[in-house]
Amino acid sequence: MELDLVDTDARLRHLAQVIGSSTAPPVRYEAYPIRNPEDPKQGFLILAVPRSPHGPHAVTTPPVKASEKALRYPRRTGSRTDWLTETDVATAYHRRFTEAADRRQRLVDVEREALAGLPPSNMPKLVVTMTPEVPGDMPINRESYERHRRDIPQGFLFERVRIGSRRLIATSDERTMNYQHCELHRDGSGAWINGIPAQTAMFEGTESHYADVNVVVDELQNMLKLLAAHARDRAGVSGTMLVKAAVCAAPHWHPHGPPRPNLNPVLPFRIDQTDQYGTRHPLLSTQSCAYADAEAAAFVDDLTDGSPAGASDRPHR
Repeated sequence: MELDLVDTDARLRHLAQVIGSSTAPPVRYEAYPIRNPEDPKQGFLILAVPRSPHGPHAVTTPPVKASEKALRYPRRTGSRTDWLTETDVATAYHRRFTEAADRRQRLVDVEREALAGLPPSNMPKLVVTMTPEVPGDMPINRESYERHRRDIPQGFLFERVRIGSRRLIATSDERTMNYQHCELHRDGSGAWINGIPAQTAMFEGTESHYADVNVVVDELQNMLKLLAAHARDRAGVSGTMLVKAAVCAAPHWHPHGPPRPNLNPVLPFRIDQTDQYGTRHPLLSTQSCAYADAEAAAFVDDLTDGSPAGASDRPHR
């Protein structure tokens, strides 16, 4: 749309008000003012509208009576706008709810498949899983594989990248204590299982593993960035991601984890705070558990940029 860009902020506020009041549920969009280099006061405003998981979206139509406000459901077909019938609307709402259930099951499936690929371990793990509300599509061929194989390990602990079923699998050396296992799916979903850098100490006469809370948070932020960047930059995902983060004392404590391995007994695991010398371990809780998780929904751009803003959250358990 061509317009006068003298007061861009005011125009954007007005546009947001109009779209918010005339669509239901409100349509999400990104506005990009493009100024004319020869006349900065003039230019174009580009509205980018990603595919929405919340369709169908209704628009208001002029009321028949002053007290009425009618909603109609448009559907673009080529250069023509069609209007959904009552049956079309009912079908679209049914699809919205079934796809929401499918996405949650997809999150569980991606997490379960990654856990099944772990080598036997009794060490604490941080598990982060994501799936997009609107699936993307990452091509997997020889050219893209070679590019991803060179790109993925940069800045992280991965040493090997291989192809799995509709996914890329990146792993570190299995002999390392902080083993890394990451699966990046074609639809933009992903799971990263990170061996938490843990130390051993005595707590009330019991030997335990512990990790500093800041270390765990830093690891979590790196995992969120990589998985979201994969979804956005490789699979072309836009909009929101369903995210789950879980901490477990060992993989077999995870509800979808592998069987308990025939290894040395697992030690209790704690997340504590330490001083700058790593010698003080104030307790963050009076209770401990072998497994805890949390779920949220966040925009993929926020996650990639390192500032996730959860649209909805489910607390830790």
